[in-house]
Amino acid sequence: MRTYFNLDELTPIIKDFYLITNIRITVFDTSFQEVTSYVPMKAPLCTYLREKKDFDNRCKECDKVHMLLASKMDSPYLYSCHIGLKEIIAPLKVNDQIMGYVFFSHILSGENREEAENNILANLKNEKGVDL
Repeated sequence: MRTYFNLDELTPIIKDFYLITNIRITVFDTSFQEVTSYVPMKAPLCTYLREKKDFDNRCKECDKVHMLLASKMDSPYLYSCHIGLKEIIAPLKVNDQIMGYVFFSHILSGENREEAENNILANLKNEKGVDL
């Protein structure tokens, strides 16, 4: 099914959310394609890592798998991506039919930022083709 979003109304809403929370929001359609986001740029770490096609494909597959899991839930779904960054996905539903997905990213987990960063670095050491 093709989903259409009114970006003139949606974009200012997600921008305001970001300005209040400093959490990036990305909206995907039911074909798992990004529709819009604020801020437009991914996190610097993700931008760097996703320059490599294989890594980018792993990220896309990770997103898709978790969107499918989120589609089976009645509440937002918190998960760790394949390198350990926390994200929240909430399916966008109209009359119990999924129209898309909203991602809230990235949320560091752990007792403090240093612990979270160490966890991510440890996960990256296990990723193929990642040079740190």
